[in-house]
Parts: sequence; C-alpha cells; structure tokens
Amino acid sequence: MKTVGLCRPSIINRMVMKKTVMVEGMKCEHCAAKLESMLNTVEGLTAKVDLASKTALLESEHEISDDDIRGMIDFAGFKAADIH
Repeated sequence: MKTVGLCRPSIINRMVMKKTVMVEGMKCEHCAAKLESMLNTVEGLTAKVDLASKTALLESEHEISDDDIRGMIDFAGFKAADIH
C-alpha cells in the first residue's frame, strides 16, 4: 500500500467558516480592541478586527449563523452592517 502523506483525520474533516463583517460604531483603536477581544472569547472562533477598514475577519472551526454573529457584535456595543 502506497502512502501519499500523513494527515490527522480531524484536520481533514474540519470545516472552517470564514466571514468578513462590516462593523459600524467603531471610532478608535480601543473600540476595535474591545470587539476583537470579546469575539476571541468564543470557543473555536478567531477574530481580527481592523479599525481602518471597519471590518472583522472571522474564522471558526464550526459554522456560526449570521444572526449569532450580529448578536455577538450588538452585545459588544456595535452593529454588523454586512456579513459575507
């Protein structure tokens, strides 16, 4: 039997969600840091928030609905204007 490569099955089968969120209400670096910190407390979610482009780039090991994303951003005091 020929071996093509070594991969752990958990990595092969993992579905990764990637979304970009346009965020309204961020006015300073503190706002962006607050949102990024809050989003990164969600298990399996990695967030990078950029004040200049007013975006949050989200990657997750699990699918997260747009409604849940909006809820998290609203809870932090901002508004998710568009998610794609």
